[in-house]
Amino acid sequence: MKRQLKVPGYLRYVDDLFLFAHHRADLRRWREQVATWLIEERGLRLKHPNARILSCRGHLDALGYRLRRDGFEALPRALQRLRQRVQHEVHRSHRRGGRGSVDMERSIASSAGIVLF
Repeated sequence: MKRQLKVPGYLRYVDDLFLFAHHRADLRRWREQVATWLIEERGLRLKHPNARILSCRGHLDALGYRLRRDGFEALPRALQRLRQRVQHEVHRSHRRGGRGSVDMERSIASSAGIVLF
């Protein structure tokens, strides 16, 4: 992104890619170049080749969060997954005579810290 396309700002997380620019025309051009590179070099394609190009003035729902200029918050689906995970672990703990796994407790605490911050 930096060397070949000269994109001033981008974010990559697993298989998600976010490009940032001042002009939508640059974003459209880069999207075409990325799609071409993926096909030619990796035999892959964009999942959403005509995805909307959004302004940073509003918000973006991505990576389980609603991202805004002034901060971020967990989306309802992320909270629901955390709630289901906790319920599952409580049920497993009861079946083991009320003993929970220390590793699992730490893992859930970590997830809660990320989702609920």
